[in-house]
Amino acid sequence: MTEAVAPGYFNIVKHPMDISSMQMKITRNCYHTLVDLERDIYTMLHNATIYNRPGDFVYNVSMACVCTQYI
Repeated sequence: MTEAVAPGYFNIVKHPMDISSMQMKITRNCYHTLVDLERDIYTMLHNATIYNRPGDFVYNVSMACVCTQYI
């Protein structure tokens, strides 16, 4: 993520996480449990909901993923 792609992102999101970072952590065997990976996925989805606005595609998809996990 860069400021050019998402202006103000790093002012709003305090714990950045993205798929590329997770892929790198998988490649480097940084995840010791499935819970560690799940935590990063949840963080990424949470970040999408606090940065994007309700009604935006990314917001809606992130909320759907988070909500479906607990059904």
